[in-house]
Order: sequence, then C-alpha cells, then structure tokens
Amino acid sequence: MLEQFHVLGANWFGDDVNMDSLVAHFHVDDAEPDRTFDSTTLVGDKRRAGINSEGGLAQLEAAHAGEIS
Repeated sequence: MLEQFHVLGANWFGDDVNMDSLVAHFHVDDAEPDRTFDSTTLVGDKRRAGINSEGGLAQLEAAHAGEIS
C-alpha cells in the first residue's frame, strides 16, 4: 500500500545529477477502501530549502503535505 509519494524534480541532488527524483514509501498491509496517502509538491523557495537541507524533507512534508484518496 502506498503511504507517501513525492516528486522531487530535476537537480535535487545537485547540478551534476540532471534527472527527476521520486520518493515512494510503501507499507505491506491490507489496503482499506477509503485509505489515503500523502503527497507533497515543493516549488520556489520551499523547494530550494529542501534541496539545501534547511529544515529537512520530513519537516517540509509535515508542513505542506496533503492527503490523496
């Protein structure tokens, strides 16, 4: 079951790594019909803060993630 899915975008790991980056967190469990997962899209200053490890991705996720069902 998918719990988290984040698209980090290109250049997340520096200018030398020019490819999109995705994070998918799965949990082995019986899926419930009304189950949701969290997703975050960071742009602008928030994306730069994540790339520069200012506050960490977990903190940015907690502040900006939304549930998707």
